[in-house]
Amino acid sequence: MKKYGWSSLMLCVLLLLGGCAKEQEAAVQPPEFPLDEQTVFDAFEDAGFSVILSEEDTEAQPDRVRVTLRDPERTYAEGGGHILVASVLTANTEQGRAMTLSYWGDEKAAPAANLDDWKKQLGLAETFYGLKSGVLYGALSGMQVDGENIKLEAAVDGGYCRVTYWEEKAWLNIYLTPSREAAALLLDAPRCQVVLRTFWTTDDQGRYTTVFQPYMKACAGKSNEERARSVYYEESYRAYYDGFSSLVTQDCIETWMTNREPFKYDKLALENGCTITPGEAKFEICELYDDAVTYSFELPLTITQDTGETSERTLTGQVQLNLVQNQVSKITYDAMDLFPEGK
Repeated sequence: MKKYGWSSLMLCVLLLLGGCAKEQEAAVQPPEFPLDEQTVFDAFEDAGFSVILSEEDTEAQPDRVRVTLRDPERTYAEGGGHILVASVLTANTEQGRAMTLSYWGDEKAAPAANLDDWKKQLGLAETFYGLKSGVLYGALSGMQVDGENIKLEAAVDGGYCRVTYWEEKAWLNIYLTPSREAAALLLDAPRCQVVLRTFWTTDDQGRYTTVFQPYMKACAGKSNEERARSVYYEESYRAYYDGFSSLVTQDCIETWMTNREPFKYDKLALENGCTITPGEAKFEICELYDDAVTYSFELPLTITQDTGETSERTLTGQVQLNLVQNQVSKITYDAMDLFPEGK
């Protein structure tokens, strides 16, 4: 009995060791980023896609490479360029490795959104990022996939996945980052970047001289109700704010309108004989929830006097992003002195 027991124990140990070895063999070694053109092209061909490299669209930098693939036969119009099929961006960032796989289906023939229809694309994303086969489909399956604009998210062993799909354009995006926090900085913060830079570019596209000043002149002496009914309000003033509607919540826009932002900063710059040009903001996560994220930010500003003299300022504050609507919902600024000593 003792001999039998020891034999059984040794057999179990060997089986366990064998299982561990197989598990190690099955583990996928994360590829070195960024991926080159040939690696991406070969993977698409192996997956059964008929594509050609669009070398003129390739963007290659030491820390990131974007590879573009097109249909070898179909074109946008007779004599036009080949139809875009996919784009793969792989990058090394401060947050770690990041990947975006974009795929454009046939708008006319594309079926309703279905996770099963994206298995090959999900498989390619796994290959490029170094995940086990089937892990993305397994993590996302069971989630609700309907509506015009679909957004799915899941943490997986080895990263964090986000999938978006715009049904009208049959446009699929698969994002992979090291973590949800990294996704908030790499995928969500850029929307805040656009808003801040547009907001702080003085007289952006003539907004102060061609929108606000004529509006105030036409509405001088009128009540708020009369202003709201004016042609200038609907055609220029309100229209300017509506231009932010895809990036900013309606409540936030209403707050801007009440405070006359950003026009009051344009006016301040004009009175001081200068222009303000923003740089790239730096973001840090303050709070991260399922439906919202709050960042602290530092926004460098270049103040250029009419004389050509320049000075640098740093604007700090917080910006909140509604993750459900994917829109900026609030911006607050710390105490700022853009023009010390009247400069």
